[in-house]
Amino acid sequence: MNLRPFHAMRSLLLALALAPAAGAPPARALDPSADDPGILGLVDDWYAEQCAGAEGRPYRLMAPGGIDASPGYVYPDTGSAAAVPPIYVSLAATAPLFRYEIAQIRADPRFAKVRVRERGYRQASASAKTYELMSDAVLVAERQDDGRWLVLAYRTTSTGFHSSLATDPMPDLGPGRERPRRRCARFDPTEYRR
Repeated sequence: MNLRPFHAMRSLLLALALAPAAGAPPARALDPSADDPGILGLVDDWYAEQCAGAEGRPYRLMAPGGIDASPGYVYPDTGSAAAVPPIYVSLAATAPLFRYEIAQIRADPRFAKVRVRERGYRQASASAKTYELMSDAVLVAERQDDGRWLVLAYRTTSTGFHSSLATDPMPDLGPGRERPRRRCARFDPTEYRR
């Protein structure tokens, strides 16, 4: 099966989604601390659904025809005719502690592009040390006719990161340690200060 037309169509749709609308004012770069309750609420709801694993329903937040280029789960090909349960592979669903940080929001009246840093923390039991994984995510949102924002496209990629972006000090996830109140939340750099 040739997937080249599918990938070309997906690229075209993303390009159209990110292009400014004719006659619309130019896109504005928003400071991540700026309050845009519709977009920020959508990002918060999206990650709450992603973190919920099997109980989560992130697709209820997708616009009609939305593209999830990085689904949070896969169905392995076991060769069996029986249906197999999904395996959750997203950082949000698998990390014992997950934080997300909005890096940039670019918005116009109809579309918004949100860049997000996803941070997952795991405990290495042999070394009794917490380590951090990071992903870069791009979320394209579309304002619906009723005013709601819905996800038009979502993609996340694992990435290496500079030490200046690392969490310092790291949360202690060792056995018997007090866990943070919420497993999944927006990143707060002061959360782990001693």
